Amino acid sequence: MCYGCYEDAGKPVPGDEAKRLGPLLEQCNPFGGCHIVVEDWNLEDENIDFCLAEPRTTEIEKHLMLALKALPEDQRYAALAVRDNYVDED
Repeated sequence: MCYGCYEDAGKPVPGDEAKRLGPLLEQCNPFGGCHIVVEDWNLEDENIDFCLAEPRTTEIEKHLMLALKALPEDQRYAALAVRDNYVDED
């Protein structure tokens, strides 16, 4: 969880996809293969690609990482902000 990261990104307002994806990201193991993305908020493509190649990443996590990667970077921050309850989903 990184409220400072969300602030540094300009506190983007979540669009529909970020609102949908945010709660689903709860399914990612915070200690697993996607830790650097979902817990440390390293949301650049290369970090998501690292998670996709990580052997500990589950199939559902891979799908979620691909969905996250499909978003513009500001909406990636917004999706994690939704997941971490920094903003409302509504």
